[in-house]
Amino acid sequence: KDYQYFRSISQMPDGSPPALYLHVGTTDNILIYMIGGASCSGNSLIKYLRTAISVVSPSTAVQPIGIVKVGEGILSTDPSKNLFANWTKAILLYCDGAFHQGYAKDPISYKDTKLYFRGSPNTRSHFAYLNNRFNFSKANKIVLSGSSAGGISTYAWIDYLKVYINNPAVKLYSIIYSVIFLDS
Repeated sequence: KDYQYFRSISQMPDGSPPALYLHVGTTDNILIYMIGGASCSGNSLIKYLRTAISVVSPSTAVQPIGIVKVGEGILSTDPSKNLFANWTKAILLYCDGAFHQGYAKDPISYKDTKLYFRGSPNTRSHFAYLNNRFNFSKANKIVLSGSSAGGISTYAWIDYLKVYINNPAVKLYSIIYSVIFLDS
């Protein structure tokens, strides 16, 4: 209820702009949460293609998919339940099945639909949007977090974010949980 929904540049799998949920709190402390979903390669890519249009597209999504939901856990805005309650929090939607890192220049056609897998440009675009709005280099603390595929994404993006902030005075942390993917 305390989050606003914003669209950014680049493209989600259905070609619509990527989106993020945003709760504006104190701007000197920022939490960026990367939603997880699944990892896709080989045969699992076909399963992902079957669900990509209806599940991961902001045009149809009303609530991020993942272990933590808007307004709960680390994303709660209730100070009695969450030490991060008053922080500015951004929730980056998952869009590519490749830990927010995919980049396919051309769309993939599946059942008369073009699907775009551009997690990397979407994530960079979200970081740029948040930096332009809140100026990362003036923050006191920034936490990059995620669970499931979003947790692995946190591992993948934390060094990029450190270089992007380019201010050693900013305390940058990562909180990563529930990231085990078993090979079946």
